[in-house]
Amino acid sequence: MTIIPHTFTLLFAQTAPMFDPAELTPIPAPLWFVQFFKILGFVLHLLAMNLWFAGIPLILLMMIFGQKYGMRFAKRMFSQLPIIMAFGINFGIVPLLFLQTVYYKPFYTATILMAWHWMMVIPLVMIAYYSLYIAAFSVGKEKKVAQTFLAGLVASGCLFLVAYIMVYAMSLMGRPDTMAGLWQHGQTFAGTDAAGATYGLGINSSDPTLWYRYGSMFGLAATTVAFWTVFDAMILIPKRREKTPEELRADDDYRRWAGDFAVVVAWIGGVIAATCFYRYIGFVKTNPVFSGFFEEGGNPELFACLLYAVMFVPFLGAIALTCAKLFHLGRLITASGATLCQLIAITIFVISRQWIQNLEISQVVPIKHLAENTQMEPFYTSPLVVFLVLFLLGALVIAWMIRQMAIAPKSAL
Repeated sequence: MTIIPHTFTLLFAQTAPMFDPAELTPIPAPLWFVQFFKILGFVLHLLAMNLWFAGIPLILLMMIFGQKYGMRFAKRMFSQLPIIMAFGINFGIVPLLFLQTVYYKPFYTATILMAWHWMMVIPLVMIAYYSLYIAAFSVGKEKKVAQTFLAGLVASGCLFLVAYIMVYAMSLMGRPDTMAGLWQHGQTFAGTDAAGATYGLGINSSDPTLWYRYGSMFGLAATTVAFWTVFDAMILIPKRREKTPEELRADDDYRRWAGDFAVVVAWIGGVIAATCFYRYIGFVKTNPVFSGFFEEGGNPELFACLLYAVMFVPFLGAIALTCAKLFHLGRLITASGATLCQLIAITIFVISRQWIQNLEISQVVPIKHLAENTQMEPFYTSPLVVFLVLFLLGALVIAWMIRQMAIAPKSAL
């Protein structure tokens, strides 16, 4: 189905915001507070999500072509992914909840139009989660290589579909000009008229921004796998006294292989992310919902320049890893530098996406003018205070869990 011209609208995309701020539900916290935690939650989610999004395909490739060290990489990654996925799912709830707090009008409209696809996320994630556990418990066993590979393939396929659905939902939120066409397209199914409702089968795969967003996410995910490979090899493989000289040499050899592997993956991922983001920016500039923003004094040249600058962000990790390799930097410096660069890259990427999303949705929902209903009294029962206390406690628990995993005795992997 082709994209419907922006003049054909149903719920959104008028020349002025359709929704009067006075008629919208006040948000329960300051806008900066909501957006800060949405960005924070999404950064944490991406750190974990990227490791399975690009990590599992790389694991499968290493199982076929990686030989000795590739198999060790596969074994280590598969054993870690069930825990990483648990963190990623829980972190993903944070931005999703804050998304619904401010952007509920376009969010619910988009997900109702694609309702059946949206509801498929839960069973797909469950299948992927169980498949990862099967792979984690069978990896490294000679008689279960095929089972490991098949489980990884199933998990990767399910998670690729989940990523497609999520990227499509977020893209549709920013393209309200296409919603009317999807609604009209979903009025009949098997010859039955929906009488104004929708069957929830709307999917607009011809949206030109969809695949470039998807590609840029995959490229960024590959750079995250590169960072994690180095961090895991340099930090999480301990130098214990009880190890034999042969085991210590094998660890050092694997660290050198991991460094070389990470450099290659980081540069390839950076190229994929930058190329797709470059194409994505070209389509974003032509999005009809930006016309009002530019007419009201926005600077399209500055807007484009800032986004093009973001295009080089995915190369931060590759540059850091290459410098560490060329200058023979120590394990701690290499791991710390790679971690910092990847955090910066993901954070800048998320902030740029938030900026674009705000501009897109502000044309139909005046975000900056939404009423706030911050409930701070009585202080000790304020929902905002309770949230902050629980958030801090949760962060401390997660930090403790990560520390326990780091210091727990491990078999040689």
